[in-house]
Amino acid sequence: MSAPKRGRYERRITPEQTSLLQLVVRLRAATSVQLHGFQGGKIPLRTIQHRLTSLARRGYLYMEPVFPEYGRFSEAFFRPSHRALRELGRERDWAVLGKRPSQHVLHYLLLRASIFGRARAEAWHVADPALWTEQSRLQLHRLFCEWALRAKKAELLTAEAGGAPEQRRIAIATQLEQLPRFLPKALTFSLLFHLKQGALEDPVLLVIDDPRRAVAKQALDLPTPATPLARPVHHPTTGPRLLPGLSLLLRDTQSVYDVAARTLARSSVRLRSWHREIGERFGVDGAEHLHASDHLFPDLWVRRVNEPVASPPDARKETT
Repeated sequence: MSAPKRGRYERRITPEQTSLLQLVVRLRAATSVQLHGFQGGKIPLRTIQHRLTSLARRGYLYMEPVFPEYGRFSEAFFRPSHRALRELGRERDWAVLGKRPSQHVLHYLLLRASIFGRARAEAWHVADPALWTEQSRLQLHRLFCEWALRAKKAELLTAEAGGAPEQRRIAIATQLEQLPRFLPKALTFSLLFHLKQGALEDPVLLVIDDPRRAVAKQALDLPTPATPLARPVHHPTTGPRLLPGLSLLLRDTQSVYDVAARTLARSSVRLRSWHREIGERFGVDGAEHLHASDHLFPDLWVRRVNEPVASPPDARKETT
């Protein structure tokens, strides 16, 4: 699909369309429903659909079926065209963004967009390399480190007020003293969080498996030091390996979720690899805590079985 030539009297795109175009470029691929959620539900879905289809008609976006074999019965997604990248001064990214993603990568991109959209619709803030600028990344890193210190201090105060054993109180105090050395030097991971009076609260470590990268490589970006190869058996919790109050949201594109039973019907090999990596980095107790905290958006998976009867397929098409 080629971008049409701009006519002499053709209107330039509006600021609202430009903002939407920038978001599609950052996400690489997204549906109108996902983009609607990303706006926090403040803009009607039909308005978002109208802006997207208008941009597609004018050659700024490609509108394509998620499942080409279903043709017009497939849900549609949008991705940027060469004209969009030229408009935004990102023509050098054409080699990466110019082609339709392979199907397994597309599933990953749309899963990521679904999580971002659901999170924003439910008043969560999203910190992710696809969205932040260098300036916002530095600010988010500072907010995360401030939260980590507050959370550890609160854990110590709770232990003291609750009459915890002296050994535990000493261990928490030691961890608090050591914590600045263990905090990440830069923000290399994704987060969902609330912002309350300028302070980061309720952080959720967001892990969406990228099928293009090895799990072990992706795990290096997590916000804890790697487990030492030789750790004394009598002291298995050396170092503040788990930040109190940190939750987890872990997803991949191959596992199968049973909607009726509200549980995973099948865990993929890559998801099991993630469980091992998280166990090695956070320790057994820390990994159990994180996996137990993974209850946000429980139904958000690519592969789902035993779903309720859906609307007719053509009711899910994009509005033109």
